[in-house]
Amino acid sequence: MAGVASADGTFEGRKKCFNCHKGEGEAWEKTLHGKAMESLKPSRGKKK
Repeated sequence: MAGVASADGTFEGRKKCFNCHKGEGEAWEKTLHGKAMESLKPSRGKKK
């Protein structure tokens, strides 16, 4: 699957893709790749 780069070389982000590809985006969000950034968020009420 080829990605799309903007003319100035910046990252467009998933939201821009999801505008036209909602079904694919929703399916991707459920994958481990889609959830990867969750591990970087500070957890609330974390058990010790």
